[in-house]
Amino acid sequence: MKGFKNAVKLNKISRRKDEIGRNVKKIINQATQLYLNKRFKDSEKVLIEGIRINNNYYPFYFLLGAIYFQQGKLEEAENFTKKCLALNSNIGEAYSNLASIKKSKGQYDEAEKAARKAIKLDPKSAISYLNLGAILIELNQLKDALIYLNKSLELDKNTAETYLNIGIVLKGLNKPTEAEDFFRKSIKLSPNNSYSLCALGEFLINKGDLKDAKNILIESIKINKNKYNAYLALSNISDLSDLPEIRKNLFSFDLSTLVSFADRVNIAFARANINHKEKDFNSSRKNLEIANHARNKMHPSLHEKLISESENLKILANKLPYLKEENVRKSDYVFIVGMPRSGSTLVDSILNLNPNAIGIGESSFLKESFIRSSLNSLNPNVKTICDIYTEKVISEVSNKKTIIDKQLHNYIFTGIILKQFPNAKIIHCIRNPLDNILSIFRSNFKSAYLYESSLVNSTRVYINQDRIMSSYKSESQSRIYTLNYDELVKNPTENIKDLILWLGFKWDLSYTMPNKTKRYINTCSNVQIRSEINQRSLNGWNNYREMLKPAIEILSNYKKYNDFISY
Repeated sequence: MKGFKNAVKLNKISRRKDEIGRNVKKIINQATQLYLNKRFKDSEKVLIEGIRINNNYYPFYFLLGAIYFQQGKLEEAENFTKKCLALNSNIGEAYSNLASIKKSKGQYDEAEKAARKAIKLDPKSAISYLNLGAILIELNQLKDALIYLNKSLELDKNTAETYLNIGIVLKGLNKPTEAEDFFRKSIKLSPNNSYSLCALGEFLINKGDLKDAKNILIESIKINKNKYNAYLALSNISDLSDLPEIRKNLFSFDLSTLVSFADRVNIAFARANINHKEKDFNSSRKNLEIANHARNKMHPSLHEKLISESENLKILANKLPYLKEENVRKSDYVFIVGMPRSGSTLVDSILNLNPNAIGIGESSFLKESFIRSSLNSLNPNVKTICDIYTEKVISEVSNKKTIIDKQLHNYIFTGIILKQFPNAKIIHCIRNPLDNILSIFRSNFKSAYLYESSLVNSTRVYINQDRIMSSYKSESQSRIYTLNYDELVKNPTENIKDLILWLGFKWDLSYTMPNKTKRYINTCSNVQIRSEINQRSLNGWNNYREMLKPAIEILSNYKKYNDFISY
C-alpha cells in the first residue's frame, strides 16, 4: 500500500513538472515574440512572472538581460546575464551579450574576455567574432580586430554592422578608399542604420566633403535622436545656428542618465564645441571638464609610462653606434614629432604637396621595428631597425623618394632615429604650451594618446618632450628642425619656404596652400586643414585661464615658459 501511495505521489509530481515545463515554454515563446516586436515592457512582465513559476530556467534571465540592454539599463542587463550564466555556463550567446554590455560600460578588458569565451563555446557564431572585433577597435588593436571581423564576414555576409566595423578599422589603418566602400556596403544592407550613416558622415569630414557629411549626419540624428557621436561630428563642422531642433536636442540630454561614458563624452564635447563657437567660454569650460572626467574613466592616463619610456630609450640610444649610409637601405625619411595639436597635421599636409613624398600618417611602424629588432638582438644576422622599418613602409605604400611619418610620440625614439637612420630628418613641432595643452583638452582623441584627459598630465608630457628634444637638438642640430606653429601662421610664406629648403625640396608657392589638398585627413585637425592658414587659435588659452591654472602652476616652475604664462 505504501509503495502504491509513493507511485501515485511520483506520478503527480511528474505531471506537475510536465505542466510547469509546458507553461515555461509557453511563457518564453510569448516573451520572445514581444521582445522581437520591441514591446520590451510587456516582455519583461511576462518573464518576471515566469521566474515566479520557475526561477531556475536560464532562458528567462538570458532574455531579461537582452531586454535591459536594449533599454540602456546596463547594470540590470549585466546582473541578469550573469544569473543566466550561473545556471548554465555553456551558453556562448550569453557571453557574447555580456561582452556587449561590458563594451557599452567602457570595460573593454572584461568585454574582451567575455567575447573570447563566447567564441570558445561557439566557434561558428558570427556575432561573437563581430563583438570581439568591435571591442579590439576600442582597444586600438586594429589589425587584430580586422582578423576577427573578416572571420565574422565569412560566417555571415548579410550583417550591416560587420561591414561598418571593418570600415572603421580600414579608416584607422589609413585605407580610406576601402573604408568608404565598406561604409557604403553597410548602408546598402541597412539604409536606415544611424550608426552606419554616422560613420560615413565622420569619414566624409576626413575626406573634406563637408557639405555631404553634414547632410548625412543630420539624417543619422533624424533616424536616431540618441546617436550621440553624430552630434559631436556635426558640432565640429557647424555651430548649429541653422539647425535649431538639433541644437535643442543636444542641450536637452540629461548626462546623469547616460550610463555609457562614451555617450557622456560625445555629448559634453559637442556642447563644449558649440559653446566655444558662441564664445560662451564659461559653459564650454564646464562641458570640457565633464567630457574629460568621463573620458578618464574610460581610458586612465598612461603619461608616466610614456615619460619612463622616453628616459629609458634615451639611455639606450646613447649606447648605440651611428650607422653609415652604406649599412642601411637607401630611403629618405622625415619624422614629424612633438605633442598632438601642435600644428603637425598642417606640416604633414604641406610636405605631402611634394609629388615625390608620401605620408604614412601616425603609423606604429617605428615602435614595431624597434620591438622586433630588440627581440632578435642576440642574432648576429639581425636586420637594423632602419631596414625593418623600410620593409614595413614598402609593404604599405607606393614607391616614393621621401616617406613622412607623423607619429608624434616618436619623439621618444629621437636618439635611435639619429643613429640608426642616417638619411632621416626630424621636424619638431612646437607652439605656445598653454594653447597646446588647451587644444589637447578640447579634442576627443578617444584612446590615441591616453593622457589628454588631464591638464596636469598633458603638461608633464609637454615638458618631457620639450626637454628630450632640446637635449638632442644640442647634439644634432643640423638634423632636427624646430617648427614653431605660432610663427608659421603669422608669416606662412617665409616659414614654410625655410622648412621646404631645409628638407632639400624645390620651392614652390603651392606649399603655402595646404587647404587645397584633396588628401584624406584622419586627425582632429580634419576640419581646420580645409581652411586657409590663419591665426585664430593663437592665445586662445586666455579664454580658459581659470581652468588652466593647474597647467600654469607647473609651467611656472620653469623659467623658459615664463613669457607664455604672463601674457
